[in-house]
Amino acid sequence: MLDVIIAVFVLIFLILAFCVQTYCIYIISKDWKRIHNPSLITKYTDYYFYLIFSNKKRIDNYDFARGILMWLFFSLFTLSYLVILILFIDVLNGVFLYLINQKLFTDGFESIIIGFMTVFYFILVIITYWNLARKRLKDLNYETGDSMMIIFISVILSVFYFTGIIIFSVYCIAVPGKKWKNKYGKPSEIYSRVKKRKANLTAWAKYSLDANDFKEAIKYYTQLEDSGAVQRTKKKHLLHIFSMLDSKINQMKKKNILYRDMENNKDEIKKQLIKEMWINGNDKLKEIEIETEFVPGVAVVHEKFGKGKVVDSKKRKNNSYKIKTIYDDGVERTTESSFVDIVEEDEGKEENVFYEIIEEGDEEE
Repeated sequence: MLDVIIAVFVLIFLILAFCVQTYCIYIISKDWKRIHNPSLITKYTDYYFYLIFSNKKRIDNYDFARGILMWLFFSLFTLSYLVILILFIDVLNGVFLYLINQKLFTDGFESIIIGFMTVFYFILVIITYWNLARKRLKDLNYETGDSMMIIFISVILSVFYFTGIIIFSVYCIAVPGKKWKNKYGKPSEIYSRVKKRKANLTAWAKYSLDANDFKEAIKYYTQLEDSGAVQRTKKKHLLHIFSMLDSKINQMKKKNILYRDMENNKDEIKKQLIKEMWINGNDKLKEIEIETEFVPGVAVVHEKFGKGKVVDSKKRKNNSYKIKTIYDDGVERTTESSFVDIVEEDEGKEENVFYEIIEEGDEEE
């Protein structure tokens, strides 16, 4: 009985592993058009899949080196997929043999499946290596017939401890890429283009965050398909809204201005924050209160430097803040919070809010 329980757990693990690997294959097939069209490649994953799944254009020695690493990873990944499939069939047969004294798959059918999958594996490994090697030989201006002969000899010699593939790969990596145009087209610029695009979008996203333009930052991270950065930016946006609202409420309290509607908005934002952050509500309130006084955008005044706006602040252990402020003279300075005071801006607008709320029928507290 213990053997059956262990077999069932092994079977569940194999099913999960098989599903994960199948999902990875689905991801590859989903971007198939971009992988086979170099001009559409915009991210690193498409670039690496292009190296082994497409034979279009040409690549230099650096691209080939990256492609070899990708090919080795893909070969091991596919081999593990094959091994998991074989183990899955064996374990499933063992469970059925124990329960009903009969195998689910006959020995002949099992041999056919394993044989077919093994042949398919080696064909896939050879084709992906051919795509990689062919693009590299295009860069070296080899004819199609010569390329086929070189790759064929390399594969045949690989029977002896992979000698052929090792020698050929070393040659392709050692020989520099050709910098001029040949009959197969211009030198490959895919990697540099993808790298430059990512650097530009990341820089614009960070610039937008520094300017508290969260919507623009989310747009750039979305173009990068960085879902983690998008979620982090959304959380920062909520924190910023809450902090600004809390700061405004504190200012209105000092001036005895009615703030009930804003307090309700503040509670709604707190709920969103708690939902987004996946943490306890009480803990969130304590964390938020630390960051609400000198938030970016708050206007301050310094006795010596005059008025300015906070661009960044850090909480110190003694509950004071180290704040970066851009003053009206255009100079950014770092000072202690004890040397500045928060100034009340747009007083007329605040008074308008007060009278507007009163007209709606709210009562003063």
